[in-house]
Amino acid sequence: MESRLVRIGVALLCALVWLGFVLHAVGVYGQACDLGACNLSGLDLPVEKPGPKAPTPAPGAPTPARPVPKAPEPEPVLPQEDEKPPTIYGSEVKSDNQTIIYVLDISGSMGLDLELSVDVDGVLVYGDRLVRAKNELAKSVSMLPPGWRFEVLAFDCDTLAWAGELREATEANKKLAINWALSCKAQGATGTASAVGRALLNYPACKLVILLTDGEPNCNALRWCGNVPPAEHRADIKWANHEKRAEPAIIDVFGISCPTGSEMHKFCTGVAGDNAGMYVGVR
Repeated sequence: MESRLVRIGVALLCALVWLGFVLHAVGVYGQACDLGACNLSGLDLPVEKPGPKAPTPAPGAPTPARPVPKAPEPEPVLPQEDEKPPTIYGSEVKSDNQTIIYVLDISGSMGLDLELSVDVDGVLVYGDRLVRAKNELAKSVSMLPPGWRFEVLAFDCDTLAWAGELREATEANKKLAINWALSCKAQGATGTASAVGRALLNYPACKLVILLTDGEPNCNALRWCGNVPPAEHRADIKWANHEKRAEPAIIDVFGISCPTGSEMHKFCTGVAGDNAGMYVGVR
């Protein structure tokens, strides 16, 4: 009987020792899980070290705003590869406010000097000074981009206007202006200052005047009538541009068949020089 009790006591003692070992092991395992070292999936994954916990905001404190992601910068608008600036006789047309008036000499002398030139459709044609000037004017008008405004004047002793105002460079307006200019015929004498003066005074918003002429004027000026000499025409143009406008326009002059050193050449270069423009001799 005594030996049986001893065996029972030993068994109970062993059970208590085993239970204590199990409880100790469970406690160590739980601590490891608190430190993020346990792997419940059974996979051998790297242990991530614990980081600092975010502070708990005080009751009633405003919630910090989340940073707003910066919007991407808009890409710059680049000009279309096929969009070219307008030109005339190969020279670029430049206007501060995209306004231009073409002033075309249609006097009798513009009917001289038959030569070949290329028209607005790219066709090689044979014609006089006026035909060549009209072809260049037509090509220039056809190149005006949207947003430009323009007008076309033609003159002998009198001045004719296509529109009577600056018109938007729409395809329809450009076609109308080109057809009007192409219909002009060479006739009469040369009243340059009357026409250029009208462009300056009747269109105060215009910043660029393109004068196409074969040179020496010999009739009505701006402040004088009759056979007015070139010096008075030049003076009238300068007066209208610098004394009668709030802001002077640029006047570019294209001298058609003007021999260097001639009175026609001196007049054309003088007008351009007086008005911050360029002179280009052309055929």
